[in-house]
Amino acid sequence: MRHEQQDEIKQKKFKSTQYQLYLLEIKERNPLLVKAFYLDHGMARRLPIETARNTWDDDIVSFHEALINVERHWKELGIQGEFPYHFTHSVDAKGWNEAKSIEGLMKRDGWTYPDTFDAAFNFFSELRERSLKNMRGEERRAFDRQTRWARKQGDSRASGTSQH
Repeated sequence: MRHEQQDEIKQKKFKSTQYQLYLLEIKERNPLLVKAFYLDHGMARRLPIETARNTWDDDIVSFHEALINVERHWKELGIQGEFPYHFTHSVDAKGWNEAKSIEGLMKRDGWTYPDTFDAAFNFFSELRERSLKNMRGEERRAFDRQTRWARKQGDSRASGTSQH
């Protein structure tokens, strides 16, 4: 196994052990909370809360999908009445259209076919450029470092000369 894979597995084991210790400790202090961990449709209950904070960073699609999942399981969640809002797939047209435009280029795990690699790379390069135009300061520098793989040849940021 590569060193990175070993580190990743060690980290997962640590988090799993930490979670189990947390459950043992919380079982004594707050048994009702422990019950909440084992409710049916836990993901449907948890994801809207986890993804809501990302809407401030223009990541509305994950939140939208989480709410669609809540709507899908509304009755099974034991909530009385009708779901207060009906979602369509056009609620976030911009984000949805961008997600759809890459659908044929790449799988959800990031894999692409050799014959669609150039189109997928160009898509991410353009997305990177648009994003960098709207960022400033440390956020921009961090995003630039994290997305260098999608930098087109001849990009001035290759030398680190961009000052925003």
